[in-house]
Amino acid sequence: MRYIVLFCLLGIALLAPTPAQAQRGQGNTIIRCESADFRRQFCPAETRRGVRLVRQISNADCIRGRTWWRDDRGIVVTEGCAAEFELSYRDDDYVTPPAFGGGGFVRPERLRCESKDFRRRYCPADIGFGAASIVRQISDTRCVFGRNWSYDRRGIWVDDGCAAEFDIGYADTAWRPGAGGGSWVRCESRDFGQEVCAAPRNRGVNLVRQISRARCIEGDTWGFDRNRIWVTEGCAADFEIR
Repeated sequence: MRYIVLFCLLGIALLAPTPAQAQRGQGNTIIRCESADFRRQFCPAETRRGVRLVRQISNADCIRGRTWWRDDRGIVVTEGCAAEFELSYRDDDYVTPPAFGGGGFVRPERLRCESKDFRRRYCPADIGFGAASIVRQISDTRCVFGRNWSYDRRGIWVDDGCAAEFDIGYADTAWRPGAGGGSWVRCESRDFGQEVCAAPRNRGVNLVRQISRARCIEGDTWGFDRNRIWVTEGCAADFEIR
């Protein structure tokens, strides 16, 4: 009897998943990826058919394109993000590759986005202050901007059967309404390291909007000279250039 109990306990221990083990959820693979001590962490994974966050387990926010993203080799998390991600939830492979290297923004110059079965679909892309335009419609349904397709800083959405290839352009600066024709630039300290952003021949720089949880303090975590802005220790913000 003693040997039977020991054998059962051993079997349960062998079947119990470890923290690094991938699990299955509703037919797809679920993996956990954690940014320990606010450092960048790369988790190898099959990402050709999509990755989406299904459960955040950290107090730090997990924001796609900022504190987590995918590339063609796996998932990257940073700034304390920890979450469970579902792999291969799409029916087909991505037409365009995701980011390049060990985890960058999804920045293709051209992106294909399709509304299948007339359902709304969102295609992530780091458009930022740039713009998107149709270069080739591939659906019978006419794609009309503002009606069945549009874009924001994070990507393109299509609806009601619109399917097309989109050209994406990017801009580091944008005119800020009400600022007398000035411009503003976003500068972000990633992984709490120092980042330098161009601000050539400026007459001054003002912080207009902090977008990070880390504090942005002039002279401490951010500053500027005549040609550049620098940020460090996790500071990320939009700056007005005069």
